[in-house]
Amino acid sequence: MSRPCTIALSLLLPVLALGQNDDIQGIPPERMAEIKAQKVAFITQRLQLSPEEAQVFWPIYNQYDSEINAVRKAAGDSRRDRPDFARLTDAQAAPMLAQEIDQRRRENAIWEKYMLQFQDAIGARKALYLDRTERDFTREVFKRALDRRSPGNRRPGPPR
Repeated sequence: MSRPCTIALSLLLPVLALGQNDDIQGIPPERMAEIKAQKVAFITQRLQLSPEEAQVFWPIYNQYDSEINAVRKAAGDSRRDRPDFARLTDAQAAPMLAQEIDQRRRENAIWEKYMLQFQDAIGARKALYLDRTERDFTREVFKRALDRRSPGNRRPGPPR
């Protein structure tokens, strides 16, 4: 995965930390459940998982998703407490950078551990394609969200 894609994905996926918190960014629990169901269908279809593969894959994936999102949530929580970057000195930034590096290492270790398990469960080709499939799903969700927010696509609501 290219570095810009990795960075973008690491910034976007916490929003889709499905199953971790049913009230992420104010998204109602029923909407999160709907997105999670769409994600399952999207990944299953894109990877062309057989029923047997899906039965083995999804418990592993759910554990992976849980672990990776726990790391991302902790990182996001620590980022919220940071001072304004414009006023940050190098001395203040150094420990924050060390935290970022540590967080990326933990994410990469989790990714590596689970990619090997995915390879055993569904084969190397499908395991490799999983990263791209997750990125495609994330892009699709954000595209739909932006489409819904654009003025031309808003549904008429009650008068204000």
